[in-house]
Amino acid sequence: MLVRIVVRMVAVDFVGTFDEQFYLAWDNVDWCVRLRALGWGALVVPGSRIFYKGTGSIRGENNADFYYGVRNSLLLAHKHACVGYWSALACVAGRHLARAVAHRNSRDRHKALDTVWAGLRDHWRGFYGVRGDEVRRAC
Repeated sequence: MLVRIVVRMVAVDFVGTFDEQFYLAWDNVDWCVRLRALGWGALVVPGSRIFYKGTGSIRGENNADFYYGVRNSLLLAHKHACVGYWSALACVAGRHLARAVAHRNSRDRHKALDTVWAGLRDHWRGFYGVRGDEVRRAC
């Protein structure tokens, strides 16, 4: 799901920009948590619509949604959950492993499980930002 955030520029000046460690997923949630922690409000407007050109989904692209979903949701928990981090780790890992196992054919299931493991491993190692193999492919 794509998220659009519309704020006054003074809020960006006060809170700062998105944390580049997140790259591609959960950066908006982190920014809103920081916004709320500094006393600003954040609202959800479910019926709002923004029209744009282009694509905006990583779902299905080399299991990037699994990788960034796992790694960045754990980074979010690490930054903001404090004592609840280990519970968040168990929930995030369990949810993504269940999604990976749910693939119908074994080849896709195996690739998804490998990608979930890569996200967990990179979080534990502290590797954030763009995933290494994607940087090599882009060059």
